[in-house]
Amino acid sequence: SPPPSPPPPHFDFVNQNNSSKNIDKNEFIAYAMNRTKYVDARMILSDEFWSTIDQNKDGELDANEFGSVRIALDQDVIFATPWLVYPPIETEYHSLFEVEGTKSDSNALFALHPTQKFALPFTQENWQKWLQSQTNETSGFSLSLPKSSDTSLRSNLA
Repeated sequence: SPPPSPPPPHFDFVNQNNSSKNIDKNEFIAYAMNRTKYVDARMILSDEFWSTIDQNKDGELDANEFGSVRIALDQDVIFATPWLVYPPIETEYHSLFEVEGTKSDSNALFALHPTQKFALPFTQENWQKWLQSQTNETSGFSLSLPKSSDTSLRSNLA
């Protein structure tokens, strides 16, 4: 029989900084990234999600909050949605976009989002700042899973 699963990470193992007794957002992102199967992935945590898991709203996760989130992650109650982000291209003269895929890709989603900058962030910290700037600059911007009413086979691009 296979060996037993390793014990879940202890709160003190995730809480690496010496400035606080609790887990801050960057420590939680590092923990979540270690749980993912994607090697070169960057994790972006929205303020909305953070305020949901930070139940006492002090800006950090205490042992009880972290324990609840860890259990929710283990039981797939909380999960990450992977997004592939490609560098922007100049689209001033492009008006029709088409996505081709195989039948197995039938549930795949494709989104275009206009942005002012032509460079993508590189560091984890800059990806977090990118999300914040996109949220501030674009009304309704979200990396949440779209609802069926948000999608169509053909969309007009402004």
